[in-house]
Amino acid sequence: MIHSRCSFCLNSMKIWHIASRIKGVASCDYCDTFTLFGGKFDSTGHYCSANCQQAGNLLAHSRRIPPTEIQRLVNETHHSNCPRCGGPGPIDMHKAYQVWSAIFITSWSLRPKLTCKSCATKRQIASSITSLLFGW
Repeated sequence: MIHSRCSFCLNSMKIWHIASRIKGVASCDYCDTFTLFGGKFDSTGHYCSANCQQAGNLLAHSRRIPPTEIQRLVNETHHSNCPRCGGPGPIDMHKAYQVWSAIFITSWSLRPKLTCKSCATKRQIASSITSLLFGW
């Protein structure tokens, strides 16, 4: 919270505005993280790390693909065979949530998979049983 009479807050805001104008000080074009020094620069933007730069480059290049081609590939994938069981489609992205706990540690995960409805239901039941037995 910024207080109107707090000199520290006002000075911090002044520094932020000055720093944001200096070359090399910006927010990451992929994850929007503020970077004070360094970072990675290329023709697609400014990034906080090599991982963000790689993801940002893929995103920039993916924008060149025509929407009709993307729709064609999505439809082709949706009506293909299940990659898990080999059965007939349609296939879709299905999520399975899983929780397990040990004395002071709890792990929660979301596991998306591209499968048919039958395989997705089996995975979701297995994740639910795991969560029921080990999650609480």
